Amino acid sequence: MVTGLLEKVDAYLFDLDGCIYFGESPAQGAKELVDFLRSKQKKVFFVSNNSTDSAMDIAERLHQMEIFVSPNEIYHPTGFIGDYLYSLHGSVVLKVAGSNRLHESLMNAGHRILPIEAKQCPDWVVVGRDINFTYEKLTFLARDLEDGAALVKTNPDSFHLDADGNKVPETGAIASALEFMSGKKGFVVGKPNPLLLQKILTDNQLVPSQCAMIGDNLLTDIYGGKQAGLMTVWLKGNQTIEQSETVPDITVRTISELGQLLNTLNIKAEV
Repeated sequence: MVTGLLEKVDAYLFDLDGCIYFGESPAQGAKELVDFLRSKQKKVFFVSNNSTDSAMDIAERLHQMEIFVSPNEIYHPTGFIGDYLYSLHGSVVLKVAGSNRLHESLMNAGHRILPIEAKQCPDWVVVGRDINFTYEKLTFLARDLEDGAALVKTNPDSFHLDADGNKVPETGAIASALEFMSGKKGFVVGKPNPLLLQKILTDNQLVPSQCAMIGDNLLTDIYGGKQAGLMTVWLKGNQTIEQSETVPDITVRTISELGQLLNTLNIKAEV
């Protein structure tokens, strides 16, 4: 039985938005599931496409939900993209559409950030979720891309859902406008690119086949998990699969249902 494979999983990697929480509200059963896995000495990590907050911000939000995690257990583009660019190209010149936290992280990684209206063309245009994105920013950044700057996106998501189930614009919506206007495609750092998942594996000396990726998005969480060689668990909610090439190993409706499933399995505590 496929679900029996979960008995051998050493580390559980959870998406956040739409999985562990919805906006500021925890998913039913999320705290109980995390507590259960910790009681079995399983490793728990959170891997998100969130490009707005720092790991500390996210940890504090989870603490408010009584889900207690360390910032070191949270992997996301905000804290990764600067180091990743530096590992490939050293210190580079950037223009950034995104949150203050994204700006801070890129500067801390050793990069120089230009004002978006600056005449100098940057090496890279970095795009994250920017709640203050404007027509003027679109004009300047598309011009930079046409003049030779490369485009990197924190994630491809066009939206995420708020606590009421309404769509909130995400990085992908902004990046799509820039790509359409400039004719230049961007490189994605977050899921479905397996970079963040591979970093978790490397940092914590984990074996891919003994890890599970749990998330609600087939195109990012599940596809990315499969690219990294992980077992995948799809939280389908009210979604349906329409001829998707990405087939999860296990499908449950909610995080609470996953918790109930794991409680029925012979999951032994790590020695």
